[in-house]
Amino acid sequence: MSRKIADGYVEVYNPLISWFEEPLLYRVAKRAHTKISPNLATSLALFSSVVAFTLFLFASYFHFAYLLVCLCLFVHYLFDGIDGKIAKIRNTPNKHGYIIDKTSDLACSLLFVIGFSLAIKASPSGLAFGVISTCVAHGIYCILYFSKKIDLKIGGTEGRIVMVALCLFRFFV
Repeated sequence: MSRKIADGYVEVYNPLISWFEEPLLYRVAKRAHTKISPNLATSLALFSSVVAFTLFLFASYFHFAYLLVCLCLFVHYLFDGIDGKIAKIRNTPNKHGYIIDKTSDLACSLLFVIGFSLAIKASPSGLAFGVISTCVAHGIYCILYFSKKIDLKIGGTEGRIVMVALCLFRFFV
């Protein structure tokens, strides 16, 4: 599912969750736009992933940390989802903000992947595979966006859902 925007820009949505996710995040952004700037929302998303990474380091000693990581993933989802929407509501979107957001998304993804790999004591090759595949996925995303002006709205939420499922599995098993 996609929709065309000005200047040949196309947004591609995941039809499975966008019908629910986009209106929900827009309502949250509409309420928060006077109190939170887009950069603060991006910073809070990054901070939540740093907290999750730290919790992953303690997960082998403090098994409850996996549940706290799930909470951090929700906080990350919320703030990462509203930063661009706040910029649009405030009528201040710019290319530099988008680059900062995508760089922050890569850093957050790496923190989640590396943290989880360290928590489960993955092999060095498993850790390398996770880091490389995360970097490649974000690189492809950025290349598509900057070369063809396509913004894929899939991947982040699904990745967080998988990470929550893995954390819950580790907590209960």
